[in-house]
Amino acid sequence: MFSSNNLLSQAKQHGSEFVVKVNHRMLIDKILARYSSDFVVCRELIQNADDAKATSFSFELTCESNDSRKKTLHSNIITEIRAVNNGAIFTQTDWQRVASIAEGNTNIESVGQFGVGFFSVFSFSEEPIIVSGKQCMAFTWRDDESLTTYRCELDSTQQSNLTSIILKMRSKYVLNAEKALTGRDDESYSQSATNGKMTSAAKIGVIPTINLSQMKAYFTKVLSFTSHINEVKMKVNDLTVFQVNKKKKQIVSLTKETSTFNIKSISNMLLLNSFVQTEQTFSIANGPSITLMHIDVNAKLNIDEEFHNQIRRILKKSLPSNVRIQLLYAPSDVVSQLRNISLNDAHLETQILHSLLPLKCHENQIIPSGLVFIGLGTQQTTGLGMHVFSHLVPTVERENLDMQDPHLEKWNKELLSAMGQVVRFIYNQSIFDNDQLNHSLSAQFATFSFQTSVPNNKIGLTLLNGFFASQENVLVPVKQQTLASRLTLSESSKAFLAYSQYIHSFLSLPLVPLEISNNGLFNELKRLQLVQEVNHDVIKRSMKTCILLSNEFIALLRWLCSTEVNNNSNFIESIFSTIRFRDKDKSPIIILEKIKHYDEINPSPLLPLPSSVIPSRIATHISNEDFNKHLSLTPLAFDDLLNFYFLDDQKHLLTDQNKVVHLFNLISKYWNSIQQSQKDRMKQILSQIECIPTQQGMKLPKESYIRSQILSPDLPIIAINVVPNMNPNSKDGVRVNDCRSIQFNNDSDNCVLAEFLKLIGCRTVHVQSFIAHQNTLSNAPKTMSEEDIAALKQTQCFAGTTIQSGNETVGLFRPDELLFSEAAHQLKSNTVHIIFWPDDFHDLNIHHFLCSLGIREAPKLDDLIDMIDEDFKKQRFEHGGSSYIIPPSLEFLAKNVEKHYPKLWKEKTNRRAFIPAQWPANPTARRGQFIIDEVTEDMIYGIQVKLESSLEKLKRSGYPIDRLRINPPKPTDIPVEPKTPVMPIVQQDESGLDAEEHIKSGNPGLKRFGKSKPNTSTVPSSSSYEKSNATTTDSTLDDADYDLLTPETIEETVLQVLQPYNNVEFYTVNNKIENNRTTREPCEALQNINLEIYKDHFHGIPFYTEKNMHITDSMLNRVRQLAIVLSGLASNVFDQPVMMMKLYRDADTNKLPRIGFHYNGSLLFNVRYFERIFAEKFDLQGENTANHDSNMHDIINFYFMKSCHLLVHNVHVNHDVKFIRTLENTVIKLLPAKDSFLELFKFSWDY
Repeated sequence: MFSSNNLLSQAKQHGSEFVVKVNHRMLIDKILARYSSDFVVCRELIQNADDAKATSFSFELTCESNDSRKKTLHSNIITEIRAVNNGAIFTQTDWQRVASIAEGNTNIESVGQFGVGFFSVFSFSEEPIIVSGKQCMAFTWRDDESLTTYRCELDSTQQSNLTSIILKMRSKYVLNAEKALTGRDDESYSQSATNGKMTSAAKIGVIPTINLSQMKAYFTKVLSFTSHINEVKMKVNDLTVFQVNKKKKQIVSLTKETSTFNIKSISNMLLLNSFVQTEQTFSIANGPSITLMHIDVNAKLNIDEEFHNQIRRILKKSLPSNVRIQLLYAPSDVVSQLRNISLNDAHLETQILHSLLPLKCHENQIIPSGLVFIGLGTQQTTGLGMHVFSHLVPTVERENLDMQDPHLEKWNKELLSAMGQVVRFIYNQSIFDNDQLNHSLSAQFATFSFQTSVPNNKIGLTLLNGFFASQENVLVPVKQQTLASRLTLSESSKAFLAYSQYIHSFLSLPLVPLEISNNGLFNELKRLQLVQEVNHDVIKRSMKTCILLSNEFIALLRWLCSTEVNNNSNFIESIFSTIRFRDKDKSPIIILEKIKHYDEINPSPLLPLPSSVIPSRIATHISNEDFNKHLSLTPLAFDDLLNFYFLDDQKHLLTDQNKVVHLFNLISKYWNSIQQSQKDRMKQILSQIECIPTQQGMKLPKESYIRSQILSPDLPIIAINVVPNMNPNSKDGVRVNDCRSIQFNNDSDNCVLAEFLKLIGCRTVHVQSFIAHQNTLSNAPKTMSEEDIAALKQTQCFAGTTIQSGNETVGLFRPDELLFSEAAHQLKSNTVHIIFWPDDFHDLNIHHFLCSLGIREAPKLDDLIDMIDEDFKKQRFEHGGSSYIIPPSLEFLAKNVEKHYPKLWKEKTNRRAFIPAQWPANPTARRGQFIIDEVTEDMIYGIQVKLESSLEKLKRSGYPIDRLRINPPKPTDIPVEPKTPVMPIVQQDESGLDAEEHIKSGNPGLKRFGKSKPNTSTVPSSSSYEKSNATTTDSTLDDADYDLLTPETIEETVLQVLQPYNNVEFYTVNNKIENNRTTREPCEALQNINLEIYKDHFHGIPFYTEKNMHITDSMLNRVRQLAIVLSGLASNVFDQPVMMMKLYRDADTNKLPRIGFHYNGSLLFNVRYFERIFAEKFDLQGENTANHDSNMHDIINFYFMKSCHLLVHNVHVNHDVKFIRTLENTVIKLLPAKDSFLELFKFSWDY
């Protein structure tokens, strides 16, 4: 292998010598290809001026118009450019260096390093000229390859202290003078012109342009870090079209940190020892201005010589012993204004000034857009909201930093990280400015929002490393409490980031304010794990220890309903396990546990709620849908709330005067929705507790009196606003749990229903007041409580009198010691005490009230018999027994025994003799003859009816009356019609006629059940559609069978028939009646019947219809008519609740209507049958139709017999002998009650 040294020596000794030629044209063109950025010529010219310490720079254009008629500069042709500055004029060295390519500027303070920047002017001019001081130099091409210069002295008239670079345009350039930084130019211009660039003429077929507005903005930005230039002018044809100036004002810092500023760079290559902050104001002549903050830090060089030599080798000059680090950023007030200004709509000059800012506003977001300046601005961003400038080493084209050479990379990174350290120092200074911290937080932190730098992301990362080089914790602003008015500072490691407004509204942790949570600084803190992020675990831990305020609790619920939680049921359940909150800072703490419900009832705040219920004052801020769908909570039922208040551990509420009023008010509001069982329970509890606030303190209900005018003020009057009634027509109540609360006439929160107070035992009447004001108590029955009535029953409080005393009272009596005056007059007794009441008794309400207290319409039976006995003895001794006059007492008993003493008479075991009588001389004489000398026709008729009626009743009861009579009637097959006809038991025959048609036609198939024995050859059936298939084996019933009957057996039979109605469950109303039976028993429901209950009851009787039946008003009137009859029979004849009866209506068909049927003990009657047979009879009569009307008589008798028939089916299904015997016993037993009902019955809609 050859030695390189030997080869070199051999070439020099024996080789031919040729001088290397340089093609200057090619070299310059290749250099210009590296300078591709906008306004590169302007940048080099102004940078050279600043290196020459010029304070003013003027950029002058000479143009000629394409159209002499145009008076504007737009679209003029640029013929010449001049760059004029007032810096130091050229020295001999300067002239020699500018004529040399790549010699460079050996001044270590200058920015230029490579010596090729000046040659960028050849992109505009073939023969540039430099004029400086007394000399000038012209450049010219000799053979299109070699560049030659000519320097000469100027005459005195041309000499000056200025330096000018004159460029005569080698190509046509067009001036774009539109006043806009962005926008579309004329279509003849290039796309590059549209982008505002200053393009060269090398492109064929394209007319290059110079955008005047873009150039103004560029020159303004140039002033950012010029060391000496503070004024830039632009002229066109000697007319100044733009001028911008920069003024500096140093800010004197009083902080100790600034005055003792001393920081070492990361690798100790620099010692930062001074920190100067100035305000730089940029002003456009006759236009706006803007002030930015400028930081100037001096750093002393501290590098080893070996490394320095490497730098010298590359740069051909040394590094300065003191390096300046400069930063430019916008103060908070300028940043705040940036959001409010639309640059598209702003004036051009405003747009130009805002182009200085290292921040941009995009979609109302402030985005960092700081640039790296190397003398002038480059395309490299810093990744934060600051422009930076220092002695950085760029690439040849000065658009980026040189990160290729390892030595230059190390130097550049040291400078960048030192800049990051300065940024951290600025951050620490600004974070302690509390006024700025609380008023312009987002604006202040916009400067420090780290982003990725472009095009080289290493630049931003190096700055970021410098920012976090300090081992100290980064201080960040936090809000310790949700309602805190000011921010405090916290170490970032103790702070939390949360990205939800809801979380910031309820979580009491040191939270970084939401408006800066997404700031780039905090993203970096999170990446470096220098700040904590709020998650579900953090919130669960916080909820176990914190005490929320009401608004915080609401925010927590809203957050739990949001998509951020995403229906995480396990997490929500853990949060709801324990919640502590209070309404205000000093309010009592409310603890909620295992939350299951939310309150819509809204009780008074004085009343507690179950610990599992969210109060209504919180719940009203959350929709029902959110509660149900997202939180799985349900409304609190009022019954559950009421049960809670009456738990043993809540009974203290009942003795607290303030709280119990609100509790009673709540109960009153929902009175109508409270079940009767709940009311009974409240009565049982409250009646035993001193829970009523009175004027004399807390009292038992029975010791408390509802205020009225007749009560003495000395009594314990209830100290509550008692409302006598509610307003049923109000529709303003609040709907809760599908119920509407009562709306009171008085909207006061302490009003309570009188009905409720009376239920628990509060009094409305005091006995002494009652005695004193009896004449004013016509409405007393409506207002009295059970306690009042009990007291009146036991107290001698009613004034009594006698017939003889007239209107004078004879004393005070208990109610059960008094009679109504009508009884005394009938008895014609002067000794009977009657009630003294000023009003008459036509008012049925008062009459019933007095009866309920015990005042009697008739004397007690024993007392009445004593009166009869006394009258007998009196006549016997006074008249010697020769004659006997029936006394009023005996006559009263005869007339009223069934009315007043029916049950008592039959149940009495020790019968007393009370009817005066004597045995006749002839034993066969007529029975029942009284010892009377003179009798009237009326008396005879009355006794005859009574006696005959009694014999018939005895016969029907089974006694062998015919065998005991002297002349018994002869047997006959012809039925004997009773004097008062009894309605028949009807059977449908082959003709298909209904019951009414049988009665009218006298059809022999219709049998009557009366005094005669029934003919059982045909079996009675109540079905209008069915023929009975039941027959009996016996054709007759012997007298011996009747001999077995006794009153006791009849009574037992009826008790069996009525046994089902003793069960309370029987009276539960079914919503449907369905029967899918396969067998057909007599009087049962039809096959496949399907009935549905109607919404209303009629006189207490349910009404059923077939499904989808059209209900008319006329039909409902018939239902009411039949219900009046049936309810009367149930109550007055059968002595059973009306619910034993039920009404139904089948669909209108061609079939004859069925009368009714028996269903599980219920007696169901068909309204359609009633419409067909009896409706016309009702229509012929008005109201108050009395018993003497034959139509009404027939109707009642018919339904009485039909009801007895169906009742017997409770014990016998088939129509056999047992059925007939039971039916007879039932009719015999109930006939007297039916007859009494007929005497009293008057048809009325209000019956």
